[in-house]
Amino acid sequence: MKSVNIKNLKLSQITADPSQPRKTFNEESLYDLAGSIKKHGVIQPITVQPLEKGYIIVMGERRFRASKIAGKNTIPCIVREFSSDDVREVQIIENLQREDVDTIEEAEAISYLIEKYSPEEISKRIGRSIPFVYQRVKLGQLIEPFKGAVRNKKLPLGLAVRVAAFSAEDQNIMADHLGNDFMEWQVKSLISDTTFDLVSAPFNLDDEDLLPKAGACSVCPFNTLNNGDLFGEGKPICTKGNCFQAKKTKSFLKLVKEAKVTGDIIIPDVNSWNIADSKNQEIIKIMESHKFKVFCSYQVSYLKEPDKPTLEEIIRDNFLDYNEEEDGEEANQDFADAMETYESDFKEWEEAKENGFVNGKLFNTANYTTTDVLVQLPEEGEEAEINSSTVPVSQKKMDECTPEEQIIKIKDREKRKKEIEGGREFEEIVTSVRTNGYLDKEEDVSEDEIIAFCITAIQTNIGWHGKDIFKNEAFYAKNSKSKNYFEEFKKDYHKGIFNKVFRYFILNQVSLGESTADSSNGNNGFYHSVKDYYKTEIDLIKQAYKKREEAREAKMQKRIDELEEKVKVLQVN
Repeated sequence: MKSVNIKNLKLSQITADPSQPRKTFNEESLYDLAGSIKKHGVIQPITVQPLEKGYIIVMGERRFRASKIAGKNTIPCIVREFSSDDVREVQIIENLQREDVDTIEEAEAISYLIEKYSPEEISKRIGRSIPFVYQRVKLGQLIEPFKGAVRNKKLPLGLAVRVAAFSAEDQNIMADHLGNDFMEWQVKSLISDTTFDLVSAPFNLDDEDLLPKAGACSVCPFNTLNNGDLFGEGKPICTKGNCFQAKKTKSFLKLVKEAKVTGDIIIPDVNSWNIADSKNQEIIKIMESHKFKVFCSYQVSYLKEPDKPTLEEIIRDNFLDYNEEEDGEEANQDFADAMETYESDFKEWEEAKENGFVNGKLFNTANYTTTDVLVQLPEEGEEAEINSSTVPVSQKKMDECTPEEQIIKIKDREKRKKEIEGGREFEEIVTSVRTNGYLDKEEDVSEDEIIAFCITAIQTNIGWHGKDIFKNEAFYAKNSKSKNYFEEFKKDYHKGIFNKVFRYFILNQVSLGESTADSSNGNNGFYHSVKDYYKTEIDLIKQAYKKREEAREAKMQKRIDELEEKVKVLQVN
């Protein structure tokens, strides 16, 4: 770089850089700055680079635009010559140090820097944390539909980071599935269905030979921990579902082959009511293809080694306060009872092999994990009856069935027809209501409609995880699959229930992270709905943040004053 040269240049001599990383300028903010420039002038010179004719802006386009609005003819400029790479880098770093930088522009800028610098170096240059750098690099890999959703505040930043963890190919599939008018909960649901917790994986994350082309999960780029703890939760999440499923299958095949050599017994953890499930049938067929006699968990007796209880667990599981004398006595008694049960169970475990139990592995057909157990297989005379049940009637052809089984198949078919016809009937009802002006009705909603809203909100937004919110409401404990669930709900309904559901719904729609009370309509609505209820608490929080803001601004002003003095000295010289 050459030495600094400050000049008052005509605005007409200067052009904006079309490749400048910053694309967005807040119009209201520009007019505020223009007002300041009219009154005080441009305090900090902009930086320009000489061209063959005129100059091009390197830093300070916002001041340049505001000066035009203010009607100025000239602007103070620091004239420097840069290489093309230096210009781009200086512009990026200057933009990244702004407070109002557009998130997607920020992500694209950091993605450019990552080609030259390590995340640690970028972190120091822009004054941000290393996880922040990793997250922005990942955000830069969003495909355009999701980038647009972030810009429009339709996709919260935290959720966008989760979407960005997927490959461009997978993102395109997600975008096609969601369409243009997607809701936040739909994105969350889709991510939940296509990500997997590697902590509970049934295979060694360091095993690079299980699926050689994929390599080890511990170093895989689709493991979120290898993207700077992308989700900020400190645990590895797999975002490559097909690979994870393939490794699960391979791990099971490996288990079966090893068991064939060692003679271990594998017991699929399957019940009589779900044995016909296609995934369970696949497990059974793989075992049978390797010449195993298949016994499922409901067909055998098995024992797990009992866990020794602790007083802390008793207190935690029973929500007892150990500091309260009465609860303390209850906890000690519960602990004594638990120890008595444990000793009895452990004695049964120790003596199990003497009573015909052998070593086995209980295989979870959902997540493919195994648990060491002791198993008692059925007697020889029971084998034919038990083995026949591993082929459900639903999987047999009609001419392979006994007369009794044929009756079962006929009844099952009729039951299925009724389900299909019931679905068609309900679809016609919904279509009729939709096309007959239901959404155009402006009169007050009925109590039955309010009850329907509550039920829907509980099912889609609250669910089982929110049950504690309603633990005192009798209706919540009832069977949600009952055909008369609406009437059961209605018996216990009162306005207080609606109020709780309504407020739970509002509270859980807010977006956190880097969001503010004004960053989305949902956040804004929530803030204004509660600010009068919690005025004192909110005022205390706002005062604390205001105090920190004033301290920062004081430091900033001191720095600006120092720079202004330097500018004056340079202008004199």
